[in-house]
Amino acid sequence: MVERLLRTVFKDPTPNGPAWAEFNDGFVKVARAPRGQMDKLTRGEGFGDLYVYVLTGPLSGEMPAPVYIGHSRRGSKRRGEHARDGRRDFWEETFHIYLPRDRFSRDQAEWLERHLIQRAVEAEKHNLVDLKNEQRPRPEELGLRAHDLNILPSVTFDLDLILPTLGLRLLATPCRLSAPASAATALPPAINAKPKRPAGAPFKMVFRGRTARAVATDGGLTVLAGSAASATSTASLTKGYHLRRSQLITNGDLAERAAEDGGFGFARDVFFKGNPTESAAIIRGYSESGPRAWKRTDTGQTYGDWVANGRPT
Repeated sequence: MVERLLRTVFKDPTPNGPAWAEFNDGFVKVARAPRGQMDKLTRGEGFGDLYVYVLTGPLSGEMPAPVYIGHSRRGSKRRGEHARDGRRDFWEETFHIYLPRDRFSRDQAEWLERHLIQRAVEAEKHNLVDLKNEQRPRPEELGLRAHDLNILPSVTFDLDLILPTLGLRLLATPCRLSAPASAATALPPAINAKPKRPAGAPFKMVFRGRTARAVATDGGLTVLAGSAASATSTASLTKGYHLRRSQLITNGDLAERAAEDGGFGFARDVFFKGNPTESAAIIRGYSESGPRAWKRTDTGQTYGDWVANGRPT
């Protein structure tokens, strides 16, 4: 069992004061602040400008609390627009789900926004403000590619745990204390659907008599389901790669008996953006050069040479 640590930072001692939380091996950071205090909270704390946000208002008698859900890549400018918009003057508190730019695109932020709206509608715990939200496409209708979807189950799982910790009980699904390999089964059909195998140049990496296979494209490298991986990692693995590897294990992407040879490996296709060194190091469990370790399945050419020669198919 992989232990995970949820770090919560309270910027002031009051129950509803500014605070933020993140898992030690997670990809997102969630901040909560009263109206007008978010900029002060996030200044100098490494928050980015791409995020999904939830604006919440107070309870009124028997009526559920009003909520507005959106996404933005414009930081404080978007918050200022909402503050000046009389139609959304109801809100007293805001929650921001920050998505690092090196791992997430605006399309993925929009998917997460739609997902939260869908979950909030199903929960019937809040009054969603601005009915055009319900007329927008559902998450599965956005047409994200398989490798863009791969990371989203871990994000939604983490949010089930983080949001209630910060006081927002928006979602219908009760939080779980551990993530089973089948955690994705509760997600929308876009996640549950078996993705098409990506097209691209075929690569493989042989280590300790075991084999990992991948498909390379201009955007990165997709390690294929059934690929072998080391069951352990060493101290030479960088902190960032160690965290990604831990997340893959927690999500069930890396699991016992998932490899074609019956050992530890990939239970599903996983996309690694950019340089192939991350995938090589995570698979082997120690520091490794991806451009040298990955070789064309058909010609034996290294990944580095393949790139130098113009990425022929």
